[in-house]
Amino acid sequence: MPHTTQHRPKSSLKFQHITDTDGWTHVFRGTSMQKNRGLGVKVNEFAPTDIPKGLTLAKVQETYQKYLRQWTESLCCSQLRQLLKREVLSLEHVHVTQCVCLGLGSCTGAVGGYAEHAWWQLCALRTLLEGLRRFSPITHKALESPIRGLRDIGSRHPVTEIVMQDPRFNALDEELLAALGFTVVKDPEAFRKIGETTFLYVPHGELEVTGRALQGQEPALYVGNDLDMWIESPAVDEEKKKMVLPWREKSVSVGMPQPEAGSWYNNTRIYWKRPTSEDRADD
Repeated sequence: MPHTTQHRPKSSLKFQHITDTDGWTHVFRGTSMQKNRGLGVKVNEFAPTDIPKGLTLAKVQETYQKYLRQWTESLCCSQLRQLLKREVLSLEHVHVTQCVCLGLGSCTGAVGGYAEHAWWQLCALRTLLEGLRRFSPITHKALESPIRGLRDIGSRHPVTEIVMQDPRFNALDEELLAALGFTVVKDPEAFRKIGETTFLYVPHGELEVTGRALQGQEPALYVGNDLDMWIESPAVDEEKKKMVLPWREKSVSVGMPQPEAGSWYNNTRIYWKRPTSEDRADD
């Protein structure tokens, strides 16, 4: 496979940018109306969401199962599985042992459309982890997975730790994620865990968060915003572009499949580092 960025059709939509009341610059392809649709409620992005009155863990788990059923039956889920198998799982130099997820969003207390995005992004993360863990078995011994309902059968990618960090998580979010086998941590612990065998999942993360995650120890895989969205945008300061440019220059990427409805995977790509000469020698 040629080591260049693949499947990047030119978009007819121009880069747009919106600066919110807290000074954060949001860069995206599309129109201001598309960016703000369903997200018109002002929220504090750095405080836990409020838990709706009467909402319980049992009710939240029922909601999760509903989203999971819809997701696993969707065309987008099937396409994601095929993409992972075709583009990523055959890479001999990519080895994943842990997952760090930043900025998933609150599933239980978010408003204005954010909660639905968080549910879909959580379901997609499960599919990605499932694909990594089940690939290329080397033994017949089944081990319990950190995610309830998944099993490790000697995978090349034995993901033994899945760490979640988001200041928007409330106590019920943390309870749900713990029940699913995730470990919820506070800033900056998740950033400290990123290493060369990390699958870094930052769905629709801001530049400051993504750049901070990619500036340290480089991960094995990164799934998140299209980095060119920031690098090519005249609205982004040149110094901020340097936060993600080194990773972009040494990586290969492919666009994620688009859901049949909704925008929760817009401008999202999966990146992995190009193999070095040492990697090729080991193959």
